[in-house]
Amino acid sequence: MRKKRSLPIAMIGGAFRHPDYLWPETRDQHHTCLVGANMDLVGGIESRARVILEELSTLGTPVLLCGHSLGALVAYTVAQLAPNGLVRGTALVNTGMIGGNCSRFDLDEAVYLASNPFGAIRQMLTVWPKRPESLTSLMSAAVGSVPVGKNLENVLVVSANEDTITPPSHVREVAARVSGTLLEVPGGHDLPVTDTDGEVLEKIASHLRSNT
Repeated sequence: MRKKRSLPIAMIGGAFRHPDYLWPETRDQHHTCLVGANMDLVGGIESRARVILEELSTLGTPVLLCGHSLGALVAYTVAQLAPNGLVRGTALVNTGMIGGNCSRFDLDEAVYLASNPFGAIRQMLTVWPKRPESLTSLMSAAVGSVPVGKNLENVLVVSANEDTITPPSHVREVAARVSGTLLEVPGGHDLPVTDTDGEVLEKIASHLRSNT
C-alpha cells in the first residue's frame, strides 16, 4: 500500500523580512512551503490573510500553518477565514498579540527592561529590515487588534524563554485565549533563525501532524 504523504506546512514570515529566513537549514526535511513571499505589503492583517488563502487554494491539498511573529497573526487570521477542511492545524510562534494589548508588560518584564533598556531594541534589529512593512499591519499588531475568533482545533503556541519582543507571559496568555497547546523552548524572538538543528521545528511538525 502506498504511504500517505504528510500534509504540507505552509510557513508565513514576520515583519520586514522575506519568509526565507524561516528555518532555512531544516525546513525542507518537513515538507514545507513558504507562502506570502510576493504579496503587496500595503494592506493590513486580514487583507494579507486573504491573499494567502488564495495562494493556499492553488495547492490542491489541506495544509498546516506555521506563522512567526507578525506572521502568526496572519496565520491565525487565515485559519479563521479558511473554508472547513483547508487548514488542519496552526502553529503560532513568538506572538503575544492576539486578543490583547502587546504593549502591556508585567512587573518582571518591566524590571528586565529597566535593567537592560536596549535589550529589546537590539533583538528587534537582528530580525529586521530586509523589506518595507505595512504600517496598517504593524499598528494592528501593536494594539493587539487581532481578535480571538472561532475555536480552532490543533493550535500550537510556541514561546521562547528569552524573547523580549513578545515575552513569555504574553505568549502564555495567547495560548489560553485560543485554547492552544503551549510549547515553551529556549531562545529569543529570532527562534526560526537560531534553531539551526531544527529541534523546535521538529516538535512543531510532530505536534501538528499527530493531531490531524
